[in-house]
Amino acid sequence: MKKGIRWALLGLAVGLVGTVLTFNKGELLSTKMEVFSETRTVSATGVKSIHIQSARTNIEVIPGEGTDIRADLEGKLSKHIVNDIKFEMENRNGEMSIRTELKDSFLVGINIVDVTLTVKVPARAYEQLKIVSDSGNILVNSQSADLMHLSSDSGNLHIQKGKTKEIQFQTDSGNALIQDTQAKLSGETDSGNIDIEAVTWDQDARLSTDSGHVKVKLAQKPDGLAVEYTTDSGRQEIEFEGFEYVSHKEQEFSGKFGDAKRTMTVNTDSGNFIMEPR
Repeated sequence: MKKGIRWALLGLAVGLVGTVLTFNKGELLSTKMEVFSETRTVSATGVKSIHIQSARTNIEVIPGEGTDIRADLEGKLSKHIVNDIKFEMENRNGEMSIRTELKDSFLVGINIVDVTLTVKVPARAYEQLKIVSDSGNILVNSQSADLMHLSSDSGNLHIQKGKTKEIQFQTDSGNALIQDTQAKLSGETDSGNIDIEAVTWDQDARLSTDSGHVKVKLAQKPDGLAVEYTTDSGRQEIEFEGFEYVSHKEQEFSGKFGDAKRTMTVNTDSGNFIMEPR
């Protein structure tokens, strides 16, 4: 009797496994894609700051025309999650809030999101531009704001031709590139690299990374800039003439170009620091 029960239970288990495997093939491995395209437009009148938050999309902020801020969410994603995309845009007492997210639900299958949020902004100065993404890349091109704040867990960050007083950025495994933009700068990464490309550098900067490298490429030698670098196992190279070392030890050094008025401070665990001609 007991033996018969054991065989019955075994047969039931095998049947369930077969059902699960059939379900996996039919549903879990489904990767049917669908084109997604939606647009939101809100007047920029009275807008002092812009806050963009997106879970799994790339974000691009570029110059726009007219007096409206326009947000285009376009790309492809798994067909079975098309209706789970939430896309909102509104002026909240002077702050333009733009948000995209996937609704919380039990999603069966392989969920692919290949979507870009493009925000076109009228050319004028704002108090703050804040952009947050979980895993997407962030590009900010030719924007003007007193403060720019960029954050992404695993995405790359890129600011080019910005007009701003201060930049703050943070990413875990993504890289950060600050290009042709002068501003007070503070940023950190875990394993990503930090790159600065500019004509010269005359602002305070505080940069930190664990295993990523920090590279500063300048068309002209800095004038009036102090440089401080500390590391556990990285190396440093200053490839400009006229750099005066104040202290040069195995794991830290400091020096300056001319009469230092601003300071660039770099800290890494194992990453290198290089300053070289562009």
